[in-house]
Amino acid sequence: KPLHDAATVKRVVVATYRRAEVLRETLARLAAQRLPAARFEVIVADDGSPDDTPDMVAAVTPHMPYALRYLRHDNRGPGYTENEGIRAARGDLVLLMADDIWAAPDMLEQHLATHARHPA
Repeated sequence: KPLHDAATVKRVVVATYRRAEVLRETLARLAAQRLPAARFEVIVADDGSPDDTPDMVAAVTPHMPYALRYLRHDNRGPGYTENEGIRAARGDLVLLMADDIWAAPDMLEQHLATHARHPA
């Protein structure tokens, strides 16, 4: 899925571990954002989940309106996982969220608006 230039695209990093069904809902809520899907990308950073997280993400990826990338590494803990996701995010604006945050439809719009009002 094409993305606009890095300055206008928001990267959303979702750190996860062993919560495939919760993550499925989180990704669905991100798909329902009012911000156009071409304006953001979602990166799932998986901390070596032993459940069916990899298969679930692979199954939903083709159906998401936004670009979705999946990263996986051996279990190293939440801090390591969050940092891996942030490192993979190409761009200046990254929103880090947990896998159990179910976003309101205007979350990404509001986040961008706040940064526009307060760029520092």
